[in-house]
Amino acid sequence: MLHMSLIGKGSGRPSGLLALLALFVSALVLPGSATAAAEPPFCEGHTLHDYLAPLKRMPKLREPPFRRTGKAFHVRGLEVAASGPPLAVSGGRTGYQLNWETNPKFDITMALSRVNWLREVVQRIEQRHLRLGELAPAVITEPNFALPGKPAAYRTTIVIRSPSGRKLAEFGNYYRVIRPTVHSRLGLSSDTSTSSGQGRPAATAPSSRSRPRCLRPSTGSHKKP
Repeated sequence: MLHMSLIGKGSGRPSGLLALLALFVSALVLPGSATAAAEPPFCEGHTLHDYLAPLKRMPKLREPPFRRTGKAFHVRGLEVAASGPPLAVSGGRTGYQLNWETNPKFDITMALSRVNWLREVVQRIEQRHLRLGELAPAVITEPNFALPGKPAAYRTTIVIRSPSGRKLAEFGNYYRVIRPTVHSRLGLSSDTSTSSGQGRPAATAPSSRSRPRCLRPSTGSHKKP
């Protein structure tokens, strides 16, 4: 703490100049004492519902990373990455991206199934068989399926075999299809009031210290498909 010991001549009290200097120095030494509390940000983003949470609780698969991450699994010169987002609204497309430098001539079997929340197959939707040797001189292919529009959990699997038929690797990915849902929020730039006796809302002019408010709906539960 800084103490001012200079006294004005003959008065016994600090002079006006010294008093102003003391206030200025105190403000520099203790800047936090004059700092106002930070206001909350306007309309912060909040997760209303985590639609992927049920997929995270399902029995684990050996899932290749999605290609948007820039990563892939490697199987003897073959790069394998998943395509399509894990959450789709009213259907979409899903599958895998296969990339190689030298054609490995592997046999690929892919399947799309609808599953329940215990990973049990409810419906086998489609299966595809692919021979990479027949794609030469191509160095990339993206086999995919059309996801149905029915809300449910789905699973894709890919099995990689050598030309002799020996299984080299097996991967799988979960997907969820939901119906479109709208979550709206209302932002106000000033308070409102109702004029007396007329029953009509009249907007008041915002003050220099007013800050926009954000009104959010309450979070409701969402039933699993």
